[in-house]
Amino acid sequence: MLRSEQIPVSNKAVKRKETVEQYGEEHAIVQVCELSEGQFRAEFELALSGVSGQRGEKQYQDEQKKAEGQQRGRALGAFLSSMTEGEKLEFRYEWRHDSRKVARFNWRIKGDSVGYSREHALAGARHLHHGLTVTLGGACVDYEFRPRIDSTGDSDVPGAWKYEVRPLGILIPVGTTESIGFTSSPPTSDMVLLSLPSFNNTQGFDAIVTGGEICAGPITVTVNIESVRLDENAAMTISAALKNLRSGSYEQIKYEASSSGCVHDTALLDEAMGRLGRWMADPRGYRVCCIISAGQPLPNSFMGTVGQELFKGSPVAVRKIGGLDAINPPSGMKDTTTEHVLDLKTCFHTSSVRLNLFPGT
Repeated sequence: MLRSEQIPVSNKAVKRKETVEQYGEEHAIVQVCELSEGQFRAEFELALSGVSGQRGEKQYQDEQKKAEGQQRGRALGAFLSSMTEGEKLEFRYEWRHDSRKVARFNWRIKGDSVGYSREHALAGARHLHHGLTVTLGGACVDYEFRPRIDSTGDSDVPGAWKYEVRPLGILIPVGTTESIGFTSSPPTSDMVLLSLPSFNNTQGFDAIVTGGEICAGPITVTVNIESVRLDENAAMTISAALKNLRSGSYEQIKYEASSSGCVHDTALLDEAMGRLGRWMADPRGYRVCCIISAGQPLPNSFMGTVGQELFKGSPVAVRKIGGLDAINPPSGMKDTTTEHVLDLKTCFHTSSVRLNLFPGT
């Protein structure tokens, strides 16, 4: 599977960043730097500057909130489907305490584009900025953002405990027969790993706002999104898995967390076939990574709620990846990402909106 960046990216720029300020209907401040010969990065950042306060009014009833959630989903889906190779987004939600120990919420969004020339990288960043501005205008009418350029105050959570939140998955076997539409070598993977579907289609990403405020220490939830495009080997694997499901039975599907036993659920079979079919029709999608950092251990209930809201109700597992006593994946979250498994558990097709990114509280 191909990642969004086609050229290896180094973290250190060889030249000082250049600031490009664009005025007009959209005020964008983009920083451009040369990473290496023939490799440029352009990035921008928006920061939450105010909230209108309309959320607290009684006129926002359940039906209206549901309609607003659907509107957010449509706006976000259109935006994510427009992302191209080399483009990334970072949504960063933070709770920090000032000298009087008063908790304050910050929300920043960063766009990043890597290109083979300065103009190419700039064009990608401006494309991201325009799409993000339109999405925020339609989905976050209560929030106001401003361009941000000064990052001197940025810092990770001191002594951070880090957790990774990922959806639970299902394993789909790849058939040994000839794949649909291909006559070349057989698939290189034995399994396809998909995330479990959403059970309640949760609307809104509110846990970080309501739950983060009551936590005693600093908290940061970082959601990274990047464009992906499946290569030919991945398409062959999906084709073979789809044919295997069509010719077999639903008992072939297994839960990722279970080493034995099969899933007896025809609805889950239909869901899996539909998702595999969409990947076959169009190989474009996006990958999501969610990391939670905190100054002290966090309750699993809070992190689980954050994950389930982020992934629209899909069951999730939390794994500690930093801090004291960081451990390997527990039994409920086995590391199945090997050369024999095509891991699409954190990848979602452009036709589906499987994320909540906008707090509604």
